[in-house]
Amino acid sequence: MPQIKRVKINGEEIRLLNNVLYLHYSEGDGYSLLLDTVITEVDARKYSHKDKAEVLLRYDDDKEESLDMFITGVTEVGNGDVPVLELEVNIDNHEKFRNLEVVNGDSIECKFPDPTVGITIEEVRKIDMPSDKIDITAILPIDLKEWLHSNNNISEILKEALYDYINKKASE
Repeated sequence: MPQIKRVKINGEEIRLLNNVLYLHYSEGDGYSLLLDTVITEVDARKYSHKDKAEVLLRYDDDKEESLDMFITGVTEVGNGDVPVLELEVNIDNHEKFRNLEVVNGDSIECKFPDPTVGITIEEVRKIDMPSDKIDITAILPIDLKEWLHSNNNISEILKEALYDYINKKASE
């Protein structure tokens, strides 16, 4: 089976860092096609509250396949884990995917492929760093308080100051 080159979800291309496409077999349910893909935290937030997705897979041989898949899992953002989007669809014709690894869900030795091997959260965040709003309470001299209130780019000032401080501490 060719490797996946591109993935579009609901018409929007997602950034692929790594993925595994495989079959899952369970005696009661039959075969399912599963796609576990490492995505950015920004993309993880987009799909964390969705149940289904129209998925377009483009392989490295330029063949395409469109599937209506269930979103069975999305890694929670903000815990330091590499984010993974898990997609699944039941299939009738597993012979079409005969070159894929088959994971037997009925087996005690069942081990699912892990797309996060060799990928760190720092690498993911270099591609697309999410931003979160935080509230900070500080006790400052009145002149600094007035200066902060007169500036519209407090977030940028704080971000730069924090990165400078982190880099200073790391070099000590």
